[in-house]
Amino acid sequence: MKVSKKEARNSSTEIEALPKAHDGEDEKWLESLESVLEFALKNQGPQKTSRFLDSLMERLRDQGVESPRVVSTPYLNTIPPEKQAPFPGEREMERWSKA
Repeated sequence: MKVSKKEARNSSTEIEALPKAHDGEDEKWLESLESVLEFALKNQGPQKTSRFLDSLMERLRDQGVESPRVVSTPYLNTIPPEKQAPFPGEREMERWSKA
């Protein structure tokens, strides 16, 4: 059901987007969302999928649905490799223990 922006703001009833947790329904919802995101990531790539999710969240906000705003930036190492501290420990031992 689509709710106009005006209706969403003036509505006194609470809209429930997710079902109440019982009988493993949360797991079913998560599996469904996982399959959609997996499909998008495999077929569209991470950047396009991220833009899609951002657009989806913005549309929900425009309709009056509260949704979290995720603030993050890509990691960028600002220390040049030649100025980094030496690796503490033995690299070969670290590689071996992870295998």
